[in-house]
Amino acid sequence: MKRNLDFEILKISSKSDIELLKMFNIIVLRNKRGLSQFELSFLLGQRDLYVRDFERPDHTLILGLSENNTIKLIFNCELANFVPLNNSGSNSSIQIRYHIDGQGNRDYIAEKKVRNGKWKEFLRFGDEDKDILMNSSSTITDTQVQSWINDQYNNGYFNTAKSALQIFLDCETHFNYQVRPLFIARAIQHYTKKKKAPRLVKNRDKRNDYDVFVREKIVQI
Repeated sequence: MKRNLDFEILKISSKSDIELLKMFNIIVLRNKRGLSQFELSFLLGQRDLYVRDFERPDHTLILGLSENNTIKLIFNCELANFVPLNNSGSNSSIQIRYHIDGQGNRDYIAEKKVRNGKWKEFLRFGDEDKDILMNSSSTITDTQVQSWINDQYNNGYFNTAKSALQIFLDCETHFNYQVRPLFIARAIQHYTKKKKAPRLVKNRDKRNDYDVFVREKIVQI
């Protein structure tokens, strides 16, 4: 992380005050749970950089109602835990400073104005590598997750389309403990990267607007 003096003030016009506060709350939930930007994108059934873009304060991407419900399931929380009930903080009392490195990655410092009129930092966030492993209490290994996915694949679990969220919830139920979504994504990729059947394919559930995984059917000629 660069020195504070290297950060410039960001002009925010693409997100409302409510959406900005919601973004901060989700970042805090994500950090507490130990989920990376990629992992949350995966669980939402979206492209790899979806959450990265959402967490850029100057980006127009916001999360809709269906994604709010998914967030509730992922973090086992209520809507009020991340969606502000009122505009208790505004752009006049919050400022964000940013730095862009040579590779185009961004780091942010969010600050609140305190009683003496000075700015006090309350959150640091920024772009993350896809394969980063956040601090997590999970002790379930990638080998264990791969073995579970293998069993599901061989026992017909993927004969019907499954969302990443459903796979994640079922996997955690099986182990009765927290599981890293990155390990699930890698285990699924073991089958989606196969060039020939039997394999898994990733389709788009157009009705719900998220990705699903299903076992490819072998066409008999």
